[in-house]
Amino acid sequence: MNRYFFPPPLPHFSASGTTEASRIIRSAYLKLAWSTSDRRRLIGYALATIAWPIVLVFTAALATARSGQRVARTSGKPRWRQFCEQIWLGMVHTIRPRTYYVFELHDPARFARAGSYLQRFETKGGLYSALKNQSAPRGHRKCLRDKLRLFERCRALKIPTPRVLLALSDGGLLSLEHDGCDLPPADLFIKSRGGGGGKGAELWRHAGEVWTRRRDALDSDALLDRALRRSHGDPVIIQSALRPHPAIAALSVGALPTARIVTIINERDEIEIAGAVFRMSVQPDIVVDNVHAGAIAAAIDANTGRLGLATDIGHGPCSAWHEDHPVTGQPIAGIVLPHWPAAVALARRAHRSMNDRPIIGWDVAILQEGPVLIEGNGLPDLNVLQRCQRAPAGDGRLGRLLAFHVERVLGHRPNPARPGDPIPDVANAGAPHAHLVTSASSGPRPSMQSRSRDGLARSR
Repeated sequence: MNRYFFPPPLPHFSASGTTEASRIIRSAYLKLAWSTSDRRRLIGYALATIAWPIVLVFTAALATARSGQRVARTSGKPRWRQFCEQIWLGMVHTIRPRTYYVFELHDPARFARAGSYLQRFETKGGLYSALKNQSAPRGHRKCLRDKLRLFERCRALKIPTPRVLLALSDGGLLSLEHDGCDLPPADLFIKSRGGGGGKGAELWRHAGEVWTRRRDALDSDALLDRALRRSHGDPVIIQSALRPHPAIAALSVGALPTARIVTIINERDEIEIAGAVFRMSVQPDIVVDNVHAGAIAAAIDANTGRLGLATDIGHGPCSAWHEDHPVTGQPIAGIVLPHWPAAVALARRAHRSMNDRPIIGWDVAILQEGPVLIEGNGLPDLNVLQRCQRAPAGDGRLGRLLAFHVERVLGHRPNPARPGDPIPDVANAGAPHAHLVTSASSGPRPSMQSRSRDGLARSR
């Protein structure tokens, strides 16, 4: 569990606003959750179920106190009604109160579709892991969790990615990717080898004979010694810091802006772009562009690379939507990202080469010379994507393809699907997503096998 209380795995008590795809996804999640053989987890689920109504009232009161006045001012909906809607959604659809504000469910149109939003605890909490391809080569399965392995894999495949200058672990040097014994005279980026969410990232600016960060100024030996000490409990890599394309440099302050491109394998074994957002920093002292770290993001039209309005995570008293960057004043809405077709092709190529998961979120930086793959996330959070698109993933192409993989790998039977079982044509139900980019299949892919159900919710 992280520091936020997640709802227990309970069925939705109403089909209102729930599509067939989201029902399949949620049913599979519930089956996986309650079929675990971990006795402590089952006891935890039972206790959480009992406590959920009490926790719901308490967290709804906190969420309303934090964001209710802003929403009442912009939408005209009084805070007492927002509070009541949060309680109703929490009991009927097990939606957390803060999620009510993230997805703007106070809007009547989105409130009516609430059951089709895919929630973090359902996807990252176990369903993604259950869909992993255990027959994929072991090295492929570790690439997304280990940034050094990802760099080595990209280098072997000639996929553009930042060079790893140094990799350090347990106080020792693992690799050296630059000439000479000292650190190169350039801005450096230090980050955890296996960390996520930008935690522990450090940007060191080169200034003459030293590197500076906040109030620290270290020479080459001191900075390397500091990284070696840190590596005892946290293996790190050191890379040269990158500079964005000049056309988008003013869209971020303090951090390299990146496009989060979510790719998914479709029913024809092709790689599709399921959605994309462009993330931009608004605080000079924060060196990552993660929205959960305070950045903003704008939806990207996957066909054209055009940006929409930008927003933060959505559950604060000052949350807003922006046509222009709130710090630099640079226009955001309507901007077309440079090298966008190449960025899409890069994400598709990366997924094709590391296809042990049906869905992956790629962070792609767009430089003057072209797109560069920063890292991949095998458990992509869909909250920011759904917020920026202002629509639930469960009733779009992404939801239908996730339901397709659930049907193929897990099915609705007590036992996982076996190779050769018929595949329901869930993915083709309904109209295709408006922002769809596909690529031709480059060859057969090993059939996916289900993993142990005890692996559920390890990321919660």
